[in-house]
Amino acid sequence: MFNPLPAEDKRFHWPRQCVWLKLNGSWPLKSTIDFQSGFYTIENYSTFLYSFWSWYVIISVGITIIYQTAFLITNFGDIMMTTENCCTTFMGALNFVRLLHMRLNQDQFRCIIEQFVNNIWINREHHPQVAHECENRMNIFRIMTILLCCLIAMYCLLPLIILFVDVGWDAPEKPFPYKMLFPYDAHHSWRYVFTYAFTSYAGICVVTTLFAEDSIFGFFITYTCGKFRLLHQRIDNIMFGSYELIKNPQNENEVQRIYIKKLNEIAYDHNKLIE
Repeated sequence: MFNPLPAEDKRFHWPRQCVWLKLNGSWPLKSTIDFQSGFYTIENYSTFLYSFWSWYVIISVGITIIYQTAFLITNFGDIMMTTENCCTTFMGALNFVRLLHMRLNQDQFRCIIEQFVNNIWINREHHPQVAHECENRMNIFRIMTILLCCLIAMYCLLPLIILFVDVGWDAPEKPFPYKMLFPYDAHHSWRYVFTYAFTSYAGICVVTTLFAEDSIFGFFITYTCGKFRLLHQRIDNIMFGSYELIKNPQNENEVQRIYIKKLNEIAYDHNKLIE
């Protein structure tokens, strides 16, 4: 896994929600130039397995969407069935595109992560107030994560409760997490167990990708805004700071030189944020 750390802050960590990007195969790996040469190295083998898992997740989500779409087309005349099915189908399609986009843009994602760690992350020891405010603004993403976890838990567990409490294991048609139509008999014996587990995990991947990707995007934006705030503070204090550097500011040209030097430093840091 690609997990860079800031040089001066070893306590740095990503939002806990982002672990799902790693579990779903969407987190970038180290660049291939960092690996040892040779086909049978542990790094190359791990890369192959991780890429295989990543494509499995994408394909499983795609297959589940096909099952849902088949049900949607078959019951298109029923407004209640159509409305209920469209919610999960379109949500799955949206996150299918997200998963595919992140898989195909691993290099760009790696560059963004490296840029954030090196130039944007705010060390709590250096700027405690701004860092604390950024941490507080991330609470909304934690709440969103909890709510979406409750949602997917309901989708995955409630059909099982209905199965064992109401319908019964011997029922000809058993409940699934979402409305789907299968090209085979998925309601009996091991086929039901396999199909239920397969489609449930696809749904888990969809929902966890949703809040994990939103959380890391919010993480980037929140700390970038905090970094711009620090730049504004440096601009506001540029005059006072310049006079502090010069004990006897009798030469106005020397003060101007300090102004220009500080402005160039701020402009350089600003350009690193927007490059």
